This record gives sequence, structure tokens and C-alpha cells, in this order.
Amino acid sequence: MEKFNRYYLSIDDDFNIIHASRDFLEYTGKEKLSNLSKVVPDHDMTNLRNVLFVTEPGESSLICFRIRNLHGELSWIASTVETIGDRHPDA
Repeated sequence: MEKFNRYYLSIDDDFNIIHASRDFLEYTGKEKLSNLSKVVPDHDMTNLRNVLFVTEPGESSLICFRIRNLHGELSWIASTVETIGDRHPDA
């Protein structure tokens, strides 16, 4: 039976990492991580940007993408993306 791990990650609209759980950092082999693009391939980042763009504040979306682990291998993960706050406060 497969083991599932849960990680917490909070990012801004530019995928800068605001907060990452210790388990997530250990999984990626990083002590510190400034941007999600450092561990997610470009094609997957494009998909993440598209999902973030269409997810309205207060809504959530489920997306699967690959992430590079501490051994440099790509692994698939599933993530719930939630948009918090008003994206366009001046509009």
C-alpha cells in the first residue's frame, strides 16, 4: 500500500514561497526555498499558473503536477489550490 504525505505550502501570485512546512522542505532536500519554480518543471509551472489564474478568491481547485525531490527525481503530487483575498483590489 502506498503511503501518502501531506505538506503545507503558502505562495503568492508569483509563486514566491511565503511559508513551507518543514516536511515539504525535507522532501525537496532544501533548507530554504524562495520560489516554487526551483522544484517544479517549467511545463508544470505553466499549468499551475493557469489554474491559479482561473481560481477565484474563496474557490479551490485540485491539480496534479511534478515536483523534484531531494534525490533530484520527479514525483507526482496532487495539490488543492486555494485563492485567498481579493486579487484585483483596484478594479
